[in-house]
Amino acid sequence: MLRPSNISPLWPRLKPYAEKYIVDGNPETADNIRKKCIRKEALCFASDEGVVILSLAPNRTGTGFDLWVLLAVRWGGPGAVKKYTPWLLRTARELSASRIVFVTIRRGWLKILCPGWRRESDKYVLEV
Repeated sequence: MLRPSNISPLWPRLKPYAEKYIVDGNPETADNIRKKCIRKEALCFASDEGVVILSLAPNRTGTGFDLWVLLAVRWGGPGAVKKYTPWLLRTARELSASRIVFVTIRRGWLKILCPGWRRESDKYVLEV
C-alpha cells in the first residue's frame, strides 16, 4: 500500500530510476522533482514495491485540476503506472481531479496501460 513518504531517505535508491525515466521531452528533471517534494509542491508516496510522485495542476480549461504523475517506479520491474492505476484513480477522486496525466516520449504505453487511458500528443491521460 502506497503511503505518504519523505523523499529524502528514498532518494539514493530512487535517483537512478528518476534519471532513467525522466526522458527528453518531459519538462521535469529528476532533481526538480526531488526539490518539489521537499518544498511540498509534489507529494511522494512509497511502499515496499515502489514510489509514485504526484502534483496537482489546473486543467487545460481552468475549471478544475489534473493529477500529474511526475514519476512512478516499481522496484525490480516495469509496470508502475499500470499497477497503481486503481490507486491513482482513488487518489484523483479524493482530490477532485478531473484527469490523471503523465508525460513520456516513449511509445507503446497504450498497449500495456489499463483500459481508459488515451494518448494526447506527448501525454497519456485517464479521465476520472
